[in-house]
Amino acid sequence: MRRTQSLAMAARRAVGIVAVVVLVPALLAAAPPPAGEPEQHDIPFASRYAADLHGGIVRTGNSVVTCDEALDEYRVPGTATCADARKGIGRGILNNNYQMKYVNTDPGATGPGGVPIRSASEAALRLPSGAKRIEYARLYWGATRGMDTLNGPQVLGLAQVRSVALKIPGEGFYRTVTADSDVGYMKGEMEYGYQATADVTAIVRAAGAGSYTVANLNAVVMPYAWGSWTLVVAYENDREPLRHLHLWDGYRTVKVDSPPAVLTLDGLGVPAERPTGAKLGYIAYDGDRTLGGEHAEVRSTTGVATPLSGPDNPAGDLMNSTADGMSRTPADVNTFGYDADEFDIHDAVSPRDTGLTLTFSTLDDGFQIGAVYTAVDRK
Repeated sequence: MRRTQSLAMAARRAVGIVAVVVLVPALLAAAPPPAGEPEQHDIPFASRYAADLHGGIVRTGNSVVTCDEALDEYRVPGTATCADARKGIGRGILNNNYQMKYVNTDPGATGPGGVPIRSASEAALRLPSGAKRIEYARLYWGATRGMDTLNGPQVLGLAQVRSVALKIPGEGFYRTVTADSDVGYMKGEMEYGYQATADVTAIVRAAGAGSYTVANLNAVVMPYAWGSWTLVVAYENDREPLRHLHLWDGYRTVKVDSPPAVLTLDGLGVPAERPTGAKLGYIAYDGDRTLGGEHAEVRSTTGVATPLSGPDNPAGDLMNSTADGMSRTPADVNTFGYDADEFDIHDAVSPRDTGLTLTFSTLDDGFQIGAVYTAVDRK
């Protein structure tokens, strides 16, 4: 993040972009941080849900922030157009280099209390054939909480980021979802971030598969901004193998020139024989496409350290603003700071392993980790 930030700041000053920034959440009363509030509040990772059942874990979600094509003339010189950046094409296609705006797939609508919908995106929850019951569902959302500006830091209060509006399949109205846990937050070189989360099991169990919309996810929207939501769902399906499902969450910041972030996760549940299937997924924020330098490795209790990578997440650009394998509206290739990635780890775990150690590090691109989940075949 650091090299590109310096380039972007210099370029914006050169073309006068700072003067035309529209700080959208001025309507939300962004202000200097409260006196005495620490700049960073990491939350240790802990078990959120675990079960042995025939079934699995799926996720869906989307970004609520994208580049602003109407202000494309103010992008950093030499970078791709906003249209190409959304497609994942070109040079310098990260949020640092563009004027940003909210996504809004429901313009003109109103949310709870008659509040206008100012940000909204959709994603479909898809369950395999034979899925008969949703056992657990949790919603995560995170975004840019604030930014250092020429007038000093402008930061949303924690009360302003603790809730979102949710529309479920088959309903035409929004309901409020409020965080039921501590909100994690951080400060980077010039931007502030956060993650909040809530149990939505009863809502999603009743609604089932279909299109979900998350709206009015609050962010400070200007260059460097990101914002996204993820729904993680555990389901029962008698047609699938017996698996140990596990979801951990917290909030860990991975910064440039800082020690790696190490997550120790207990409760992996590997059987006495090597499993035929084992999946790991995570939710991350502010990973920059094309900037690169991020690295992650997984090590089970008795296994060896194994780097995480895949066709859509190369080892040199792991946090690359991808959310593949999900049906989203809009379906931009480049999510501008949202990663919801999954990996096959069955070769990385050993019989009777009881835990995982995940190590995240970076050379150029800071990011945050909000949740990790696994699904390990038991037989």
